[in-house]
This record gives sequence, structure tokens and C-alpha cells, in this order.
Amino acid sequence: MSATLQRISAMACASADRSRTEMLSADAADMRALCSGDEQAFQRVVRRHQHNVMAYCYRLTTDAGSAQDIAQEVFLTLWKQRKNYTEQGKLTHYLIRIARLRSLALLKKTRADKRLRERAYAMRVDKATPAYASDAAVQTALTRIRSEHRDLIVLRHFQGFDMAEIQSITGLRLGTIKSRLHRAMAALRMELDDGE
Repeated sequence: MSATLQRISAMACASADRSRTEMLSADAADMRALCSGDEQAFQRVVRRHQHNVMAYCYRLTTDAGSAQDIAQEVFLTLWKQRKNYTEQGKLTHYLIRIARLRSLALLKKTRADKRLRERAYAMRVDKATPAYASDAAVQTALTRIRSEHRDLIVLRHFQGFDMAEIQSITGLRLGTIKSRLHRAMAALRMELDDGE
């Protein structure tokens, strides 16, 4: 395993160590209040989840502006659909599922895969780049692989979701996720090896 992939795994483990129990109970309480129209509860949910949603969208679209727009749409959707929300799992899964659908729709609509591959060679990372985009080699390699592969790598290694959570978010069967993730990691390794 390359040093870069080890860093990816370490980042995922560090993010997974957050106090999930506290966040789950806060999410449940805030969503009950939000369903009644409590704007302060909505603001707390946004503050608690905006970085995670934004990071996911950025990794998938590789465009900060698009990621911000999609993240905004995710929370706007949450607000508009608050009365229809039913607690069927973690709020994070619900938000990432919305972000995933919006991000993939954007990629498909604009045929961004082709443009991202062309732009990847010209991409420059400066000191103003957000922390979730700091590893230029990995980010560039991610832009060169298929969006379906990029999606699974981001969910597993950057967002820190386990296989069951990825299944909940994507709706894919577990065997499909495992085989696609294996192919995705092989494609990422090949791109990283080519870039070094």
C-alpha cells in the first residue's frame, strides 16, 4: 500500500473517531424540532453537517463552487422536506444520499468527467485551498477515474463510512459495492503510480 493510500486510511479513521453517539442524539433532537419549523435547530444541523457534506461534494465534483452550490441545495432540500422526514437511519446518510444524487446528476449533465480529466493536468493547489483538498496527487488521481469509482472511494476512505452505510446511501448491493470498490482502488493506485 502506498504512503498516500495509508494517509487516506488514516484520515478516514481519524474522522470516524468523532463522538457519533452525541451527534446521533443531537441530530434526533434537532430533527424533531426542525420538523416543527424550528429555524435554530436547522442552523445547528447545518453547522454540524455542512463540512462533511461540502467535503463529499468537493471530492466528487472537484469544483469548490459546484460543491458549495450542491451543499446549499442539500440543506435547502432538508428544510423544504422537513415535514416529510422520517427517521429511518442516520441523518448523515440522508444528507449524503441527497448530496450524492445531486453531485452525480451534475457530473452527468455537464459531462464533467471529460472536462475534469482535461483540467486535472492543469490543476494547481495553492495555500488558499481548503483542507479537504490538500493532497493534490490524490485529488488529481481521483479526477482521472470514473465517477462511479470516485464516489465509492470518497464514501469509504474520505467520509469513513463502512460497507453497510455505503449500501444505505447508494442503494447498491453489498457484493456490488465490494467489487466496484476493489476496481476503484486499483484504478486509483494505477493513476497514483502514473503520476509519480
